[in-house]
Amino acid sequence: MLPTGEIIQVHVNQLPDIHSSLASLLVQEYPDASHLDDLLANYIEAECVQCGIRISGEEIGKIRSLKVKGQAPEPKLMRLKRNYCARDACFSCDYRINLLPHPSVDWQKIKGQLVEERTASQEKSELVTTTFISRPGWRVMLCVAAAAALVLFFLLRHWITGARIPLLQKAHHYQIDPGIR
Repeated sequence: MLPTGEIIQVHVNQLPDIHSSLASLLVQEYPDASHLDDLLANYIEAECVQCGIRISGEEIGKIRSLKVKGQAPEPKLMRLKRNYCARDACFSCDYRINLLPHPSVDWQKIKGQLVEERTASQEKSELVTTTFISRPGWRVMLCVAAAAALVLFFLLRHWITGARIPLLQKAHHYQIDPGIR
C-alpha cells in the first residue's frame, strides 16, 4: 500500500502531459531545487485503476520520447505510448497519479495549480469547439464538404473502374444485332 499523498486521476494518454506539467510547476515553485530529477523519478508514480500496475515517474518521463512504430526497449512503456494499460492483459485506460509525500514539497499546492491549468486548457478547447459550431455558416460548409466528397468519390470511381459519372455521362445502351452469329 502506498503512503498517503495527493492523488490525481487521468486517462492514460494524459500521463506524459501531466508529468511535464508537474515538472514545470516544480521548477516554478522550487527554482533552486537541485533534486528535481529525484522528485520526478521517485516521488511521482502512476497506478492503473483496474489492475494496480505501477509506473515510476522516471518511466512516465520516458513515454514522450518513444516512437510509436518499432520495438521499444520496455514493452510496458510502448503500451502506454499507444494509450493502453502497461499490463498486457488489462484493458483499463485510467491511471491514478500518486504524489508521494516529500518533506520539502507542498504537493497540495502543486496539485491545485495543476488542476487550475488543466481546467483552463479544457475550457479553451471547449470554447474552440463551441465557437466553430456557433458560427452561422458551419452547416453550409458541412454540406459543401459533403457534396465535394461525393463528387470526388464519383470521379475516383470513374478513373479506377471506368464507370460512368452520373449526370455528366449518358448511360450505355447496347443493342444486339440478331444478324451476327
